Amino acid sequence: MKSVSPEQSLLQESLLPCSNKVGVSNFCTLWLMKLILYISSSAATVSLLLPQDVVDGTTVPSLFRDLPNLYQIFLISTVFAFVGAFSSVMNQHKPRVERFFRIIAVASILFALAIVLFATALWLRCGYLNGSGHSKSSHSKVHRQFPMV
Repeated sequence: MKSVSPEQSLLQESLLPCSNKVGVSNFCTLWLMKLILYISSSAATVSLLLPQDVVDGTTVPSLFRDLPNLYQIFLISTVFAFVGAFSSVMNQHKPRVERFFRIIAVASILFALAIVLFATALWLRCGYLNGSGHSKSSHSKVHRQFPMV
């Protein structure tokens, strides 16, 4: 039998990308990270173009009228998704670093999606389907404002 030195085995492992070890090709990983880049940058931009309300001195989209702090968490998670995906794309030659940023990007974009779905469910539940416009539990001062395009 042919014995392999530890240096050779380490060299062979370093030449194989991490994503191939778990069965996911680099193409799929790169495609997913580019998709997260596009979605996160588009989501942040679109959220600024939606009709805005001023709630307690803070401008938030109408979807987040009842929970303005949730809007800030949404923006932070989209920034984390963008930075994670961008760093993952830029560090393709470092498998462990790339995997770390990929996990951050995927987790952040899923968290942002969960926030939007939760806010939409609250928005629909509070009577917006019936045309009432405001929830009954909102005690803060709300002013309607439209973004300038």
